[in-house]
Amino acid sequence: MLLEDRFDQSGFEQHGIDDACGLRDLVPPSSNMPSASAGSSVRHTIHVVADEAQQRAAMARIIFASGHHAEVYNDAQELIDHHPTSGIVFVHESGELGAPVVCQALAKCALWLPVIGFGAEVDSSRIVAGMKAGAMDYLVGPVSAATMQAKLQDCAKDAMAVSEMRGRQAAARSALARLSDRESQVLDLLATGLSNKEMARNLGISPRTVEIHRMKMMGKIGATSGPHAVRIRIDALDR
Repeated sequence: MLLEDRFDQSGFEQHGIDDACGLRDLVPPSSNMPSASAGSSVRHTIHVVADEAQQRAAMARIIFASGHHAEVYNDAQELIDHHPTSGIVFVHESGELGAPVVCQALAKCALWLPVIGFGAEVDSSRIVAGMKAGAMDYLVGPVSAATMQAKLQDCAKDAMAVSEMRGRQAAARSALARLSDRESQVLDLLATGLSNKEMARNLGISPRTVEIHRMKMMGKIGATSGPHAVRIRIDALDR
């Protein structure tokens, strides 16, 4: 679902020239934070990536006003250096900075956080590129504290599902990387539904050798059964 809401821009104009880098320590991500807006008891940590100080400050104020915690960064590298393991990433679409850059940087570090691009105006081509790179959504136009709260409630559900899926994918890929070429071949054939004897004929080896490779393969990836091994293989695939 593409978010294209237009709301009161006063939140972006008030004291916009302040650099929000200093705001990351003003509101701790703990019980000392103010209560979230009515209708939600969940407080999110929102990582704001923007190369303009005014944008960082404006978005941080809106996040704080929504009852959540904001962490701000100049670029994707600063975000990666902070190594966040939870929360939602908001990326300002400006120049070379955008959701695709941040999504790629997070993926290289095996950090699976939901990414949302935002901007007063965002070209459709940037939105398409961002969604292809793995961005969850876009906020286009001015945003208020009320809008932020409502959209976070919607996105948080999808974010949890995406994070869990990405985590399974990363774990599955790490497990499959431990397999030898022959063990990988056995797993691939197992996924097609072949028996040990059929795999043996296909690979030109004995059924006993197939059984040994299969046993080693399952041990390396932590599979408890053939279907479990196939499930891990599916989890590793791009989706």
